[in-house]
Order: sequence, then structure tokens, then C-alpha cells
Amino acid sequence: MEKIRIIHTNDLHSHFENWPKIRRFIKERQKTSIEESVVTVDLGDFADRWHPLTEATDGQGNVAIMNQVHYDVATIGNNEGTGNAKAQLDHLYEAADFDVIVANLFDKEALRPPKWAQPYK
Repeated sequence: MEKIRIIHTNDLHSHFENWPKIRRFIKERQKTSIEESVVTVDLGDFADRWHPLTEATDGQGNVAIMNQVHYDVATIGNNEGTGNAKAQLDHLYEAADFDVIVANLFDKEALRPPKWAQPYK
């Protein structure tokens, strides 16, 4: 029987003060899962514009931080969706080393899901 280990984060809201501990925890769990398949996901609200790094980089600094732990997939939360203008959200994940999934967001102008996301993986 195949074992799958799911490692997830959610609702970090740009609180980076504990990120070194979180990153270490995730990387340790990823390494110790030799006999298991590992899926690392973020369930949204990683970026919150209250933090100067998030505000100064339009959230792309958050994506660089996320890339440190090699997420497999992420989705957006209300902070990414409502805290960014459409143009900012369209460019938020340009440097992401992970896929972004969103099944309930639709680009009204293009009449399709946004280019930066897929509905599932």
C-alpha cells in the first residue's frame, strides 16, 4: 500500500517571524519521508499586505519565501484575492516554483480561468 504524507501550511498572513522554524520543520519532514510520497501544499493566505516585504514586492517576496520549501501546489486565500488588484494578482506567481490551483475564480474579461492558475492538478 502506498503511503502519502501531506505537509501543509495555511493562513501565515505574512507573519515571517516564525518562518525559519516552519521552513526547518517542513524540510525535515520532507527528508524523513523516504518510504512515502510527499505532497507539500499551501492552502492560502500566505501573503497579507500588512507586512512591508509583501507591500513593497506586491507579494512576490512571499512567493520567493514559499519557493524555499519547494511547495508542490498552492492556492489563494481571501487576502491574496481581495488584497491585490487584478494586475497584481496576475503577476504574483510569476516566479513560483509550484503550481497554483484555483477552481472558483474566473477572469470576466477573458471569459476563462486566470492564466496563472489551473482548476486542479
